[in-house]
Amino acid sequence: MARFEQFGVIEEELTRELQFVLLSRQQLLQKAEQHGLPSQTMKDLLSGLDVAEADLVFQRIDDAEQRSKKLRHESWVQWIVSQRSYQHYSQILELIANAGQKVPTYSRGQNESNTGGAIFDASA
Repeated sequence: MARFEQFGVIEEELTRELQFVLLSRQQLLQKAEQHGLPSQTMKDLLSGLDVAEADLVFQRIDDAEQRSKKLRHESWVQWIVSQRSYQHYSQILELIANAGQKVPTYSRGQNESNTGGAIFDASA
């Protein structure tokens, strides 16, 4: 359990760092806009500045975009797998609870309730 708590602390620290970087980025883009420079994205700003090291920065931005795209895809895949696993285990628990028999949702007989109202009972 202590290891999970350590991961939580690390996650909080990284979240704070990312929030600080995002705030710095926003401030930088706002200053660029005030000075009449391109300020939609960091790429636009760098293109407008003609900095010698721009190619290196462009490469780092492209790498970060690729990693971000890959992480979004992996997160989506993991979400789909977790949803399907949840459905599968729900079905297994239902089978266990009903002694291996699937209980039909709409049937006549042992699972039919006699307490339903006439609005829902088509035979009434």
